[in-house]
Amino acid sequence: MQAHRKRKPGPSKKHAVPFESATVVRTRYPTLPLFTLEECFDYGRYADSPPEHRHFVPRYSKLKKAGGKSITFYEKWRRMQYDMNCVMKKFMNKAQVNLSVLPPCANYNLWRRPSWRKAYNKPLDEDPCPDCDVRFRWEKNVWKTKVAPASILSESRWPRNQFKDSVIMIGLPQHIAIGFLRFVGEDQAVFEFFDPAGPTGDREGVRELRKWVEQDLPRRIGKPVEFHQCHRKVNFQHDIDDVMCQTWIWYWVYFRVIHEMSPKTIATHVRTMIEENQSLKHVHRFNCWLSDLYNIGFRNKETVSQTNIAQIDTPRDPRTERTNIREVPSTSLGSPRRSRNESSLIRLSRQRPSHASRGSVSNRSYFTSAQTGSVSTVNRQSPRRVERTNSNVGTGTSRNVYRPPHARQVRSDAQRARAISPQPNEPTLIRKEIQRGKP
Repeated sequence: MQAHRKRKPGPSKKHAVPFESATVVRTRYPTLPLFTLEECFDYGRYADSPPEHRHFVPRYSKLKKAGGKSITFYEKWRRMQYDMNCVMKKFMNKAQVNLSVLPPCANYNLWRRPSWRKAYNKPLDEDPCPDCDVRFRWEKNVWKTKVAPASILSESRWPRNQFKDSVIMIGLPQHIAIGFLRFVGEDQAVFEFFDPAGPTGDREGVRELRKWVEQDLPRRIGKPVEFHQCHRKVNFQHDIDDVMCQTWIWYWVYFRVIHEMSPKTIATHVRTMIEENQSLKHVHRFNCWLSDLYNIGFRNKETVSQTNIAQIDTPRDPRTERTNIREVPSTSLGSPRRSRNESSLIRLSRQRPSHASRGSVSNRSYFTSAQTGSVSTVNRQSPRRVERTNSNVGTGTSRNVYRPPHARQVRSDAQRARAISPQPNEPTLIRKEIQRGKP
Protein backbone atom coordinates (compact mmCIF):
# COMPACT_ATOMS: atom_id res chain seq x y z
CA MET A 1 0.00 0.00 0.00
CA GLN A 2 2.84 2.39 0.79
CA ALA A 3 4.42 1.68 -2.59
CA HIS A 4 1.13 2.51 -4.27
CA ARG A 5 0.93 5.84 -2.47
CA LYS A 6 4.47 6.85 -3.49
CA ARG A 7 3.99 6.02 -7.15
CA LYS A 8 3.70 9.14 -9.28
CA PRO A 9 1.08 9.32 -12.07
CA GLY A 10 3.39 8.61 -14.98
CA PRO A 11 3.49 6.21 -17.90
CA SER A 12 2.28 2.72 -17.12
CA LYS A 13 5.10 1.04 -19.02
CA LYS A 14 6.37 -0.62 -15.86
CA HIS A 15 3.10 -2.58 -15.57
CA ALA A 16 3.25 -4.12 -19.05
CA VAL A 17 3.81 -7.89 -18.91
CA PRO A 18 3.57 -10.40 -21.76
CA PHE A 19 0.73 -12.86 -22.12
CA GLU A 20 1.39 -16.44 -21.18
CA SER A 21 -1.49 -17.99 -23.11
CA ALA A 22 -4.36 -17.04 -25.38
CA THR A 23 -7.78 -16.52 -23.86
CA VAL A 24 -11.31 -16.90 -25.04
CA VAL A 25 -11.59 -13.14 -25.41
CA ARG A 26 -8.63 -13.08 -27.80
CA THR A 27 -10.40 -15.66 -29.93
CA ARG A 28 -13.64 -13.66 -29.93
CA TYR A 29 -11.98 -10.26 -30.43
CA PRO A 30 -8.59 -10.90 -32.08
CA THR A 31 -7.72 -7.21 -32.58
CA LEU A 32 -9.04 -5.63 -29.39
CA PRO A 33 -6.86 -4.61 -26.43
CA LEU A 34 -7.03 -7.12 -23.61
CA PHE A 35 -6.84 -7.01 -19.81
CA THR A 36 -7.06 -10.14 -17.68
CA LEU A 37 -7.77 -10.77 -14.03
CA GLU A 38 -4.10 -11.67 -13.61
CA GLU A 39 -3.22 -8.08 -14.67
CA CYS A 40 -1.77 -9.19 -18.01
CA PHE A 41 -2.68 -6.76 -20.76
CA ASP A 42 -1.81 -5.57 -24.23
CA TYR A 43 -3.04 -2.95 -26.72
CA GLY A 44 -4.16 -5.22 -29.55
CA ARG A 45 -3.36 -3.93 -33.01
CA TYR A 46 -3.49 -0.30 -31.87
CA ALA A 47 -0.05 -0.09 -30.25
CA ASP A 48 2.92 -2.27 -29.36
CA SER A 49 4.04 -0.41 -26.25
CA PRO A 50 2.41 1.96 -23.74
CA PRO A 51 2.45 5.65 -24.62
CA GLU A 52 4.71 8.00 -22.70
CA HIS A 53 2.30 10.30 -20.92
CA ARG A 54 1.14 11.46 -17.52
CA HIS A 55 -2.49 11.19 -16.55
CA PHE A 56 -4.69 12.08 -13.63
CA VAL A 57 -5.01 9.40 -10.96
CA PRO A 58 -7.78 9.71 -8.35
CA ARG A 59 -6.29 9.44 -4.88
CA TYR A 60 -7.77 9.78 -1.44
CA SER A 61 -4.96 12.10 -0.34
CA LYS A 62 -5.74 14.52 -3.18
CA LEU A 63 -9.45 14.39 -2.47
CA LYS A 64 -8.87 15.04 1.22
CA LYS A 65 -6.51 17.92 0.49
CA ALA A 66 -8.99 19.53 -1.91
CA GLY A 67 -11.75 19.16 0.66
CA GLY A 68 -14.45 19.21 -1.99
CA LYS A 69 -13.79 22.90 -2.71
CA SER A 70 -11.26 22.80 -5.57
CA ILE A 71 -12.96 23.21 -8.92
CA THR A 72 -9.64 22.50 -10.68
CA PHE A 73 -9.47 19.12 -8.98
CA TYR A 74 -13.06 18.36 -9.98
CA GLU A 75 -12.39 19.43 -13.57
CA LYS A 76 -9.51 16.94 -13.82
CA TRP A 77 -11.64 14.28 -12.19
CA ARG A 78 -14.49 14.90 -14.63
CA ARG A 79 -12.07 14.80 -17.56
CA MET A 80 -10.80 11.41 -16.38
CA GLN A 81 -14.40 10.14 -16.31
CA TYR A 82 -14.95 11.38 -19.85
CA ASP A 83 -11.78 9.70 -21.16
CA MET A 84 -12.77 6.34 -19.68
CA ASN A 85 -16.28 6.82 -21.04
CA CYS A 86 -14.92 7.25 -24.58
CA VAL A 87 -12.75 4.14 -24.30
CA MET A 88 -15.59 1.99 -23.00
CA LYS A 89 -17.82 3.31 -25.78
CA LYS A 90 -15.37 1.76 -28.23
CA PHE A 91 -15.52 -1.57 -26.40
CA MET A 92 -19.31 -1.52 -26.22
CA ASN A 93 -19.63 -0.84 -29.95
CA LYS A 94 -17.51 -3.90 -30.63
CA ALA A 95 -19.72 -5.94 -28.28
CA GLN A 96 -22.90 -4.42 -29.81
CA VAL A 97 -24.11 -2.79 -26.60
CA ASN A 98 -25.50 0.76 -26.32
CA LEU A 99 -23.64 3.25 -24.14
CA SER A 100 -23.89 7.02 -23.73
CA VAL A 101 -20.93 9.36 -24.06
CA LEU A 102 -21.56 12.30 -21.73
CA PRO A 103 -19.13 15.17 -22.37
CA PRO A 104 -18.23 17.60 -19.57
CA CYS A 105 -18.83 21.34 -19.58
CA ALA A 106 -16.80 23.45 -21.98
CA ASN A 107 -15.42 25.34 -18.94
CA TYR A 108 -16.06 25.77 -15.22
CA ASN A 109 -15.68 29.53 -15.01
CA LEU A 110 -18.94 29.90 -13.09
CA TRP A 111 -17.40 28.28 -10.02
CA ARG A 112 -14.23 30.34 -10.33
CA ARG A 113 -15.96 33.74 -10.54
CA PRO A 114 -18.27 34.60 -7.64
CA SER A 115 -19.85 37.49 -9.56
CA TRP A 116 -21.41 35.04 -12.02
CA ARG A 117 -23.20 33.05 -9.33
CA LYS A 118 -25.67 35.82 -8.51
CA ALA A 119 -27.43 35.42 -11.87
CA TYR A 120 -27.23 31.58 -11.87
CA ASN A 121 -30.60 30.08 -11.01
CA LYS A 122 -29.55 26.42 -10.62
CA PRO A 123 -27.91 24.52 -7.73
CA LEU A 124 -24.17 25.11 -7.58
CA ASP A 125 -23.51 21.57 -6.36
CA GLU A 126 -25.05 20.07 -9.51
CA ASP A 127 -23.00 19.68 -12.66
CA PRO A 128 -24.90 21.19 -15.64
CA CYS A 129 -23.43 18.43 -17.81
CA PRO A 130 -24.11 15.21 -15.84
CA ASP A 131 -21.68 12.31 -15.70
CA CYS A 132 -24.46 9.70 -15.63
CA ASP A 133 -27.55 8.77 -17.62
CA VAL A 134 -29.96 9.18 -14.73
CA ARG A 135 -29.32 11.03 -11.46
CA PHE A 136 -31.20 10.55 -8.18
CA ARG A 137 -31.21 13.50 -5.77
CA TRP A 138 -32.81 13.97 -2.36
CA GLU A 139 -34.24 17.49 -2.32
CA LYS A 140 -36.80 18.92 0.10
CA ASN A 141 -37.68 15.50 1.50
CA VAL A 142 -38.49 14.17 -1.97
CA TRP A 143 -36.52 11.97 -4.34
CA LYS A 144 -36.05 13.60 -7.74
CA THR A 145 -34.96 11.82 -10.90
CA LYS A 146 -33.24 13.56 -13.80
CA VAL A 147 -32.27 11.99 -17.12
CA ALA A 148 -29.33 13.63 -18.89
CA PRO A 149 -30.30 15.31 -22.20
CA ALA A 150 -27.38 13.61 -23.96
CA SER A 151 -28.24 10.17 -22.56
CA ILE A 152 -29.46 7.22 -24.58
CA LEU A 153 -32.43 7.16 -22.19
CA SER A 154 -33.79 10.46 -23.47
CA GLU A 155 -37.04 10.25 -25.41
CA SER A 156 -35.44 11.45 -28.65
CA ARG A 157 -32.44 9.07 -28.51
CA TRP A 158 -33.84 5.81 -27.23
CA PRO A 159 -35.66 4.87 -30.49
CA ARG A 160 -32.42 5.46 -32.41
CA ASN A 161 -30.26 3.02 -30.42
CA GLN A 162 -28.41 0.62 -32.66
CA PHE A 163 -28.24 -2.44 -30.42
CA LYS A 164 -30.49 -4.44 -28.16
CA ASP A 165 -28.70 -4.37 -24.79
CA SER A 166 -27.54 -1.21 -23.01
CA VAL A 167 -25.20 -0.07 -20.24
CA ILE A 168 -26.69 2.70 -18.10
CA MET A 169 -24.71 4.92 -15.72
CA ILE A 170 -26.50 5.58 -12.43
CA GLY A 171 -25.87 8.62 -10.25
CA LEU A 172 -26.67 8.32 -6.55
CA PRO A 173 -26.08 11.08 -3.97
CA GLN A 174 -22.27 11.51 -3.75
CA HIS A 175 -21.72 8.22 -5.58
CA ILE A 176 -21.85 6.61 -9.02
CA ALA A 177 -22.92 3.10 -10.01
CA ILE A 178 -23.86 1.30 -13.21
CA GLY A 179 -26.44 -1.07 -14.64
CA PHE A 180 -26.50 -3.60 -17.47
CA LEU A 181 -29.87 -3.77 -19.20
CA ARG A 182 -30.12 -6.99 -21.21
CA PHE A 183 -33.02 -8.73 -22.84
CA VAL A 184 -33.53 -12.39 -21.93
CA GLY A 185 -36.45 -12.91 -24.27
CA GLU A 186 -38.92 -11.14 -26.46
CA ASP A 187 -41.04 -10.01 -23.52
CA GLN A 188 -38.60 -9.75 -20.59
CA ALA A 189 -35.57 -7.64 -19.65
CA VAL A 190 -33.17 -7.82 -16.68
CA PHE A 191 -31.43 -4.85 -15.11
CA GLU A 192 -28.20 -5.96 -13.41
CA PHE A 193 -27.20 -3.25 -10.96
CA PHE A 194 -23.64 -2.94 -9.68
CA ASP A 195 -22.60 -0.65 -6.83
CA PRO A 196 -18.87 -0.74 -5.97
CA ALA A 197 -19.68 0.16 -2.36
CA GLY A 198 -21.66 -3.06 -1.88
CA PRO A 199 -23.17 -3.31 1.61
CA THR A 200 -21.91 0.18 2.56
CA GLY A 201 -23.77 1.89 -0.29
CA ASP A 202 -26.77 4.17 -0.19
CA ARG A 203 -29.68 1.85 0.57
CA GLU A 204 -32.32 4.54 0.25
CA GLY A 205 -30.96 5.54 -3.16
CA VAL A 206 -30.89 1.91 -4.31
CA ARG A 207 -34.49 1.48 -3.16
CA GLU A 208 -35.53 4.51 -5.22
CA LEU A 209 -33.54 3.20 -8.18
CA ARG A 210 -35.34 -0.13 -7.99
CA LYS A 211 -38.68 1.64 -8.03
CA TRP A 212 -37.61 3.61 -11.12
CA VAL A 213 -36.38 0.47 -12.90
CA GLU A 214 -39.57 -1.49 -12.24
CA GLN A 215 -42.05 1.34 -12.86
CA ASP A 216 -40.59 4.04 -15.13
CA LEU A 217 -38.08 2.15 -17.27
CA PRO A 218 -40.65 -0.36 -18.67
CA ARG A 219 -42.64 2.54 -20.10
CA ARG A 220 -39.52 3.69 -21.93
CA ILE A 221 -38.50 0.35 -23.43
CA GLY A 222 -41.98 -1.13 -23.74
CA LYS A 223 -41.19 -4.30 -21.75
CA PRO A 224 -41.25 -5.33 -18.09
CA VAL A 225 -37.89 -5.12 -16.33
CA GLU A 226 -36.63 -7.29 -13.48
CA PHE A 227 -34.23 -5.60 -11.05
CA HIS A 228 -31.25 -7.59 -9.80
CA GLN A 229 -28.49 -6.17 -7.59
CA CYS A 230 -25.12 -7.86 -7.94
CA HIS A 231 -22.54 -8.20 -5.14
CA ARG A 232 -24.61 -7.02 -2.23
CA LYS A 233 -22.13 -8.47 0.26
CA VAL A 234 -18.87 -7.52 -1.47
CA ASN A 235 -17.41 -4.04 -1.02
CA PHE A 236 -15.11 -3.50 -3.99
CA GLN A 237 -13.83 -0.31 -2.32
CA HIS A 238 -12.84 -2.09 0.87
CA ASP A 239 -9.48 -0.30 0.97
CA ILE A 240 -9.76 2.86 3.04
CA ASP A 241 -7.84 4.84 0.39
CA ASP A 242 -9.98 3.60 -2.50
CA VAL A 243 -11.91 6.46 -4.15
CA MET A 244 -11.98 4.90 -7.62
CA CYS A 245 -15.69 4.13 -7.95
CA GLN A 246 -15.59 5.53 -11.51
CA THR A 247 -12.94 2.94 -12.43
CA TRP A 248 -14.63 0.05 -10.64
CA ILE A 249 -17.84 0.42 -12.62
CA TRP A 250 -15.96 0.15 -15.93
CA TYR A 251 -13.91 -2.72 -14.52
CA TRP A 252 -17.13 -4.62 -13.83
CA VAL A 253 -18.65 -3.74 -17.23
CA TYR A 254 -15.49 -4.79 -19.07
CA PHE A 255 -15.37 -8.26 -17.54
CA ARG A 256 -19.14 -8.70 -17.54
CA VAL A 257 -19.70 -7.69 -21.18
CA ILE A 258 -16.41 -8.23 -23.02
CA HIS A 259 -15.19 -11.32 -21.14
CA GLU A 260 -18.79 -12.45 -20.49
CA MET A 261 -17.89 -13.47 -16.96
CA SER A 262 -20.58 -14.18 -14.42
CA PRO A 263 -20.97 -11.74 -11.51
CA LYS A 264 -19.96 -14.55 -9.13
CA THR A 265 -16.62 -15.05 -10.91
CA ILE A 266 -15.82 -11.35 -10.75
CA ALA A 267 -16.77 -11.11 -7.09
CA THR A 268 -14.71 -14.16 -6.15
CA HIS A 269 -11.59 -12.72 -7.74
CA VAL A 270 -12.05 -9.29 -6.17
CA ARG A 271 -12.63 -10.85 -2.76
CA THR A 272 -9.32 -12.66 -3.13
CA MET A 273 -7.56 -9.40 -4.02
CA ILE A 274 -9.10 -7.75 -0.96
CA GLU A 275 -7.82 -10.49 1.32
CA GLU A 276 -4.32 -10.00 -0.12
CA ASN A 277 -4.58 -6.18 0.20
CA GLN A 278 -4.08 -5.83 -3.55
CA SER A 279 -7.51 -4.54 -4.63
CA LEU A 280 -6.49 -0.89 -4.92
CA LYS A 281 -3.32 -1.73 -6.81
CA HIS A 282 -5.32 -3.99 -9.11
CA VAL A 283 -7.92 -1.37 -10.07
CA HIS A 284 -5.18 1.26 -10.36
CA ARG A 285 -3.51 -0.75 -13.10
CA PHE A 286 -6.81 -1.07 -14.90
CA ASN A 287 -7.20 2.70 -14.67
CA CYS A 288 -3.73 3.20 -16.20
CA TRP A 289 -4.58 0.77 -18.98
CA LEU A 290 -7.76 2.70 -19.88
CA SER A 291 -5.81 5.95 -19.90
CA ASP A 292 -3.23 4.41 -22.24
CA LEU A 293 -5.98 3.27 -24.59
CA TYR A 294 -7.40 6.77 -24.80
CA ASN A 295 -4.01 8.24 -25.66
CA ILE A 296 -3.28 5.73 -28.41
CA GLY A 297 -6.60 6.52 -30.09
CA PHE A 298 -8.78 3.61 -28.94
CA ARG A 299 -11.89 5.68 -28.24
CA ASN A 300 -15.24 6.73 -29.61
CA LYS A 301 -16.29 10.26 -28.76
CA GLU A 302 -19.73 11.75 -28.53
CA THR A 303 -21.89 12.78 -31.45
CA VAL A 304 -22.25 16.35 -32.69
CA SER A 305 -25.63 16.74 -31.01
CA GLN A 306 -24.22 15.60 -27.66
CA THR A 307 -21.39 18.11 -27.99
CA ASN A 308 -23.88 20.89 -28.75
CA ILE A 309 -25.88 19.99 -25.64
CA ALA A 310 -22.76 20.29 -23.47
CA GLN A 311 -21.89 23.67 -24.98
CA ILE A 312 -25.41 25.00 -24.50
CA ASP A 313 -25.64 23.80 -20.89
CA THR A 314 -22.26 25.29 -19.95
CA PRO A 315 -22.90 28.40 -17.78
CA ARG A 316 -21.79 31.64 -19.42
CA ASP A 317 -21.07 35.18 -18.34
CA PRO A 318 -24.44 36.59 -17.23
CA ARG A 319 -23.38 40.09 -18.27
CA THR A 320 -23.28 39.24 -21.96
CA GLU A 321 -25.35 36.08 -22.42
CA ARG A 322 -28.40 35.37 -20.30
CA THR A 323 -29.79 31.97 -19.47
CA ASN A 324 -32.70 32.67 -21.80
CA ILE A 325 -31.11 34.15 -24.90
CA ARG A 326 -34.46 35.43 -26.19
CA GLU A 327 -34.82 37.89 -23.30
CA VAL A 328 -33.04 41.26 -23.28
CA PRO A 329 -33.31 43.18 -19.98
CA SER A 330 -34.25 46.86 -20.02
CA THR A 331 -33.08 49.73 -17.87
CA SER A 332 -35.36 51.88 -15.75
CA LEU A 333 -35.66 54.43 -18.59
CA GLY A 334 -37.01 51.80 -20.96
CA SER A 335 -34.06 51.69 -23.38
CA PRO A 336 -32.40 48.33 -23.93
CA ARG A 337 -29.19 47.78 -22.02
CA ARG A 338 -26.21 47.25 -24.31
CA SER A 339 -22.96 45.56 -23.48
CA ARG A 340 -19.55 46.98 -24.39
CA ASN A 341 -19.19 44.69 -27.41
CA GLU A 342 -22.62 45.63 -28.75
CA SER A 343 -21.94 49.36 -28.35
CA SER A 344 -18.69 49.08 -30.29
CA LEU A 345 -20.42 47.14 -33.06
CA ILE A 346 -23.16 49.80 -33.30
CA ARG A 347 -20.55 52.56 -33.62
CA LEU A 348 -18.83 50.65 -36.41
CA SER A 349 -22.11 50.15 -38.26
CA ARG A 350 -22.88 53.90 -38.13
CA GLN A 351 -19.66 54.79 -39.92
CA ARG A 352 -19.67 55.57 -43.63
CA PRO A 353 -19.94 52.26 -45.49
CA SER A 354 -17.21 51.25 -47.91
CA HIS A 355 -17.54 49.70 -51.32
CA ALA A 356 -15.97 46.41 -50.17
CA SER A 357 -18.63 45.87 -47.50
CA ARG A 358 -21.53 45.73 -49.93
CA GLY A 359 -23.40 42.45 -49.89
CA SER A 360 -22.01 41.27 -46.53
CA VAL A 361 -23.92 40.73 -43.29
CA SER A 362 -23.25 43.45 -40.73
CA ASN A 363 -21.59 42.69 -37.41
CA ARG A 364 -24.47 44.39 -35.68
CA SER A 365 -27.05 42.11 -37.24
CA TYR A 366 -24.85 39.08 -36.49
CA PHE A 367 -24.64 40.07 -32.83
CA THR A 368 -28.40 40.40 -32.64
CA SER A 369 -28.87 37.05 -34.37
CA ALA A 370 -26.61 35.41 -31.81
CA GLN A 371 -28.80 36.72 -29.01
CA THR A 372 -32.25 36.20 -30.52
CA GLY A 373 -31.50 32.99 -32.38
CA SER A 374 -32.86 34.41 -35.67
CA VAL A 375 -31.25 35.26 -39.00
CA SER A 376 -31.23 38.89 -40.08
CA THR A 377 -30.67 40.28 -43.58
CA VAL A 378 -29.85 43.91 -42.79
CA ASN A 379 -27.79 45.80 -45.37
CA ARG A 380 -24.65 47.30 -43.93
CA GLN A 381 -24.91 50.56 -45.92
CA SER A 382 -28.11 51.70 -44.23
CA PRO A 383 -28.45 50.45 -40.67
CA ARG A 384 -32.07 50.56 -39.62
CA ARG A 385 -33.26 52.00 -36.39
CA VAL A 386 -33.86 49.72 -33.47
CA GLU A 387 -37.57 49.39 -32.79
CA ARG A 388 -38.73 47.98 -29.52
CA THR A 389 -41.63 45.65 -30.05
CA ASN A 390 -43.34 43.19 -27.79
CA SER A 391 -42.04 39.77 -28.77
CA ASN A 392 -44.48 36.90 -28.84
CA VAL A 393 -42.22 34.30 -27.20
CA GLY A 394 -44.24 33.58 -24.09
CA THR A 395 -42.40 35.92 -21.71
CA GLY A 396 -43.76 39.25 -22.98
CA THR A 397 -40.39 40.96 -22.71
CA SER A 398 -39.08 43.47 -25.24
CA ARG A 399 -36.16 42.82 -27.54
CA ASN A 400 -34.34 44.42 -30.48
CA VAL A 401 -35.88 43.61 -33.86
CA TYR A 402 -34.26 44.55 -37.20
CA ARG A 403 -36.62 44.82 -40.11
CA PRO A 404 -35.14 44.06 -43.53
CA PRO A 405 -35.32 46.99 -45.99
CA HIS A 406 -37.29 46.92 -49.22
CA ALA A 407 -35.57 46.19 -52.52
CA ARG A 408 -36.00 49.81 -53.68
CA GLN A 409 -34.35 51.11 -50.53
CA VAL A 410 -31.45 48.68 -50.93
CA ARG A 411 -30.80 49.90 -54.50
CA SER A 412 -30.94 53.55 -53.51
CA ASP A 413 -28.58 52.97 -50.60
CA ALA A 414 -26.14 51.16 -52.86
CA GLN A 415 -26.18 53.99 -55.41
CA ARG A 416 -25.68 56.56 -52.67
CA ALA A 417 -22.75 54.61 -51.29
CA ARG A 418 -21.05 54.49 -54.70
CA ALA A 419 -21.60 58.22 -55.15
CA ILE A 420 -20.14 59.09 -51.75
CA SER A 421 -17.11 56.82 -51.69
CA PRO A 422 -16.31 55.60 -55.22
CA GLN A 423 -13.54 53.05 -55.60
CA PRO A 424 -12.53 52.75 -59.26
CA ASN A 425 -10.47 49.84 -60.38
CA GLU A 426 -7.75 52.10 -61.89
CA PRO A 427 -4.57 52.71 -59.91
CA THR A 428 -4.12 56.13 -58.25
CA LEU A 429 -1.50 57.36 -60.74
CA ILE A 430 -3.67 56.63 -63.79
CA ARG A 431 -6.66 58.33 -62.18
CA LYS A 432 -4.61 61.53 -61.63
CA GLU A 433 -3.46 61.55 -65.24
CA ILE A 434 -7.06 61.27 -66.48
CA GLN A 435 -8.12 64.19 -64.30
CA ARG A 436 -5.36 66.36 -65.86
CA GLY A 437 -6.72 65.64 -69.36
CA LYS A 438 -3.80 63.50 -70.49
CA PRO A 439 -4.41 60.32 -72.51
